[in-house]
Amino acid sequence: MAPHFSSCLLALFLFALVGEQVQLCSAQGPSASPTTNTSSPAPAVAPATGPATSPTSGSGLPSQCSGPSTSYLPANSSTVRWGYYDLFQDPVAYVQSGDIITVEVITHEAGNDWAKMIQGDPGVSDIYYWATNTSIAAKNVPKYPGSGSHIVTGPIYVCGAEAGDVLQVEILSLKPRPNPLTGKTYGINRASNFGYQIRAGHRDGTPFTSSIITVYDVVQDKEGFWGNPVYQFEVPKMLDPNRGGNTALQNIQNGVVVPHAVNYGVDNNAELSFPYPDGFQTTLNQSTPIRYLNNSLNYRVPLRPHLGIMGVMPGNGQNYLNGAPNGTRGASTVPPSRFGGNIDDWRIGAGTTMYYTVETPGARLVMADTHAAQGDSELVGTAIETSFTVTVRVSTIKKAELPPEVAGLNFPLLETPTEYIVHGYTYQNYLDNLPVPSTVTNLGVGDDLNRAFQTAFNESRNFLMDVFSLSEEEALSVMSTSVDYSVTQVVDSNWGIHGAIKKEVFSQSVGNRKLLEFYADEHGITRSTTSFPDTARRQAALREAAAAKWTIGKLLKKFF
Repeated sequence: MAPHFSSCLLALFLFALVGEQVQLCSAQGPSASPTTNTSSPAPAVAPATGPATSPTSGSGLPSQCSGPSTSYLPANSSTVRWGYYDLFQDPVAYVQSGDIITVEVITHEAGNDWAKMIQGDPGVSDIYYWATNTSIAAKNVPKYPGSGSHIVTGPIYVCGAEAGDVLQVEILSLKPRPNPLTGKTYGINRASNFGYQIRAGHRDGTPFTSSIITVYDVVQDKEGFWGNPVYQFEVPKMLDPNRGGNTALQNIQNGVVVPHAVNYGVDNNAELSFPYPDGFQTTLNQSTPIRYLNNSLNYRVPLRPHLGIMGVMPGNGQNYLNGAPNGTRGASTVPPSRFGGNIDDWRIGAGTTMYYTVETPGARLVMADTHAAQGDSELVGTAIETSFTVTVRVSTIKKAELPPEVAGLNFPLLETPTEYIVHGYTYQNYLDNLPVPSTVTNLGVGDDLNRAFQTAFNESRNFLMDVFSLSEEEALSVMSTSVDYSVTQVVDSNWGIHGAIKKEVFSQSVGNRKLLEFYADEHGITRSTTSFPDTARRQAALREAAAAKWTIGKLLKKFF
């Protein structure tokens, strides 16, 4: 008998006699050490046209998975979509589980100030370029019926990720994108017709009928990072480059450029090259000039850089096309759902981790809608919408290796150093909950905070019971005495409530360890250089053996 085989029998024999937890081994030898991805950086893979059907290798994975991983994904007209999750787009990047990738994310609000946010930036200019006399569906980045406002970078294909797995996305950094021409970064806040103010009205009781833009300068001083307001204006009615009519409230949808004649707020006497260069020309469709507000702006906003949109490709995204406007090519980016998307939680920033249940092969991770600052509820319409460069580590936790406590994760889970945050919506799965999912963007369909709170209530109760083994009575007490519930947003058609579960509530047994580290310790898993799924799988086999009270004969039959 080979020495290794003898050692395995001895280990199993000891386990059967005294219940010691020992590492399983096989007749083929010890488990191989985990490998590290040492692939050199490669440029992003350009998307193909037509349905997303990449050639596959002998492993069943796309052929790109056998090549170098993408380490940097630039944003340009080839790597973004405007306002929808494209069900027909090939991935624009390929990574292995555990890889780090840096992604450029461009704000959909840059058109409000061409001089500050588009001019001189090749990537942003490429995305916003709209040649004169070109239809909206034929511009550089086409805009289709039924789509939302956001510029989506991706999808990123995670090799080996399958439906039912959990995608772990660790946000390592968010860096503001400076304009190469000026070295400065600006952001836009919009008070618009999708903000809560249209329900509350003005102070004098009159309704809101205008869209107000506040331009912010993103700066750093000795006291921290700030958004300093530069100027405000009322969005005018405009004609787009195809000479189409456009109301003051809708320019965000099409990506048109506001025709400022001077670099307002920086040098009000410096005329710009106007009309703007071909590809960025719009003209006023009103008899009055742009109305600039003469407010003091004597305040500043502390920054909270975060991702408004991140998620996996919805497996039921095709449902959105049922009853959607003719020509629609995928689910709108506006409503969030179980797959993530437009969550708009300012806590999803550097140093945190998001968990999503994978719904399609490769997960097809997307990012959009980066914010410099936002309060809970994103009350008036938007945050400070700013372009950022985001670096994340993407890892797949296989379904078969998931601890049972999270095997049924059906909401986007955020983990911070001190909290677990569950997210609930009016419709947790609107693509299946609504007969015509595209109607979720209609006023009054998804704007029900009571339903969103009920969802968040159920999710946090279940999370406490499943993860921390609380009874329902214990969970309810913990929820009422220590969980903070807040309004995530009331502007994304499908309104959101989130519950923040403090880790310190369980500090006697959990502390501030990351979720999977807690699982490892809670289940007696010895952490080593192997990954958590490896140790979890071995430990599950040992627990199964212990529960069956196997004899040495049964153990030999099971493992040999």
